[in-house]
Amino acid sequence: MATQPYSPGNVTRSYHWLDHHPRMTEVSILHPDYQPGDKTWNQSHQAWPITRYVHTTAELLSIVREYAGERLVCYGLNPRPRILTHPDGRLRSAKEADITGSQTLLLDLDLHGSVTPERLHSLVRFLSNADESCTSLGIARPVRASTGRGSHLLFAYPPITVAEHPDVRDRLRAFKTAFTTAHRHDLNRLEAVVDSTQDLRRMVRVYGTTKPGIGITSHFYGNKRVPDPALRSYLLGMTITPKPTVMPGKDLHLADLMPDWFPPLLQTDSILHDLWHGKGKHPGTDQSNSGYDYTIATYLASHGITDHDAIATIIAFRPTGSAERARKGVAYLLRTVTSALARHNRRHPAE
Repeated sequence: MATQPYSPGNVTRSYHWLDHHPRMTEVSILHPDYQPGDKTWNQSHQAWPITRYVHTTAELLSIVREYAGERLVCYGLNPRPRILTHPDGRLRSAKEADITGSQTLLLDLDLHGSVTPERLHSLVRFLSNADESCTSLGIARPVRASTGRGSHLLFAYPPITVAEHPDVRDRLRAFKTAFTTAHRHDLNRLEAVVDSTQDLRRMVRVYGTTKPGIGITSHFYGNKRVPDPALRSYLLGMTITPKPTVMPGKDLHLADLMPDWFPPLLQTDSILHDLWHGKGKHPGTDQSNSGYDYTIATYLASHGITDHDAIATIIAFRPTGSAERARKGVAYLLRTVTSALARHNRRHPAE
């Protein structure tokens, strides 16, 4: 008998833990061949993302049964206030402005390169140290989920309303930055990166499902959700500096050298290697130099690299199309990276 491409127990426990009732849970169903920005390809392959809304475990399990193993099934970490639609009545995915409250913080740790059992064991040992650093701050240790390439750390807290605290996303980002800074040495040793995305509309793969073509079922280790009021107080008590808005031709800082982690990644990641050399995209998709620049940017973002400056610097050093890129200038790099990151935030949730 074939192995079931999902774990009903993990799906059920994780959905209960999210605790979205009585509001709605947004579910995104993503086709593995979806090509961002390529309408013709997506139309011919029926690859458009599908949006659904659920408010019961039975409804979520029904979607998972229908699509698990063939498409990536994701849900929003924070509840949606209602079913969201386009003017013509079609269901739509939530935008950041639609989210009225925040109640879950996610730290997404991803291992670069080949993932071995030994590397995963080292990551688990590190997570024990991370738990201790949380308790030393007076906050509860997070719930864990394994993803195949790394781990998710999930923190529950009593809801923070956006109307009362419009800077809540900046506070979540500041918490992530502080965590990364405190553990930078260990993260570098593990060759692990912490995804910087802290959007309130954040989507993640439904825990207990697989990524199409990979076959590794994610596992959720939590049980009953216990919101941590100490974490809520800690977040609201942080001194933060809001992230500045990036303007075209301004506030983009290209480094003199590529990030030191990129050349080894380019050698070990065959997909990235092909894209770098103008190969590997589906026939019928944008095969231009700028098309490959955009795809490289979205690929890096999907693997947790979401820093504007780092991605722009990498694209600037790509040999193929360098003359064309130089003519277009910094504004082109900014447009490409900003568009790729915006698409990633909407359509490519954490694995």
